Amino acid sequence: TTSGNETARAQALGRMTTAYTIGATLGPAIGGILAQNGDLYLGAKLAVAGSMLSVLLSIVFLPTGASSTESSPSSLPKRSLVQELQHSAQIAMRPGLWPLLTVKVISGVASSMYQTALPMILTQNLKFDPAALGLSMSSTMPASAVFGAFVIGTLTQQLGAMNVTKLALFVRPLLAVVMASA
Repeated sequence: TTSGNETARAQALGRMTTAYTIGATLGPAIGGILAQNGDLYLGAKLAVAGSMLSVLLSIVFLPTGASSTESSPSSLPKRSLVQELQHSAQIAMRPGLWPLLTVKVISGVASSMYQTALPMILTQNLKFDPAALGLSMSSTMPASAVFGAFVIGTLTQQLGAMNVTKLALFVRPLLAVVMASA
């Protein structure tokens, strides 16, 4: 939405984060239990079915228009493909965007490396079975869900979106240093 209510937007994004966090909490635990009982692919099949159900529910239950009249699809000018690409390029060239995207890409790669290595360490070095591995991967997600649902809106209201972003950019590498030294 472009309605200008920063707090409401942060709360909505926090709730959305909570929704996918619930899936990220339940998914590995259920997948680990199913793998433990001999079906390595049933968890993946259920995840695909759940994702398809999510798309269907979104199509059926979400309103087709945006909440703000200035950004509703009917009020936006129709653009050709070339105009859409030019508009996207203009957005990509906004001042201050590239440093944020660079940090996002680098932290995303680092997070991906961690998420790939952790299950290998847990299974190879600590001898976790699939059910224990799934439960351990699920255990961190509830804190993220609670934070997204109940804290992020208030934090953004108190500090502002830019300051919350700066705080996150400080805290994340600090946590990485702590984890690396453990």
